Amino acid sequence: MIYQIFSIIFPMVVIVLVGYFYAAKYQPNIDAVNSINITIFLPALMFSVLSKESSHLQNYQELALSAVMIVLGSGCIAWLVAKLLAINLKTFIPPMMFK
Repeated sequence: MIYQIFSIIFPMVVIVLVGYFYAAKYQPNIDAVNSINITIFLPALMFSVLSKESSHLQNYQELALSAVMIVLGSGCIAWLVAKLLAINLKTFIPPMMFK
């Protein structure tokens, strides 16, 4: 059992240490890589995992309703804040709802 845990954890620790020492020595700018990971690869991974699951749409009704409530609720709060602070609604509300 110890060997199995070690065989899983050791490669991850080595990769993290290599990345740490590389970053300490060369100080790379990884802003573009992080942006690509978040905007392209993470949604693709989520889509891939969810598409492999065989489930019925009825199981996700609560999740869909919750997502709609969060988006609309944040939009209502952003609208109220924009009105109180006299901010342009068209430029303030959409980023607050979807970002």
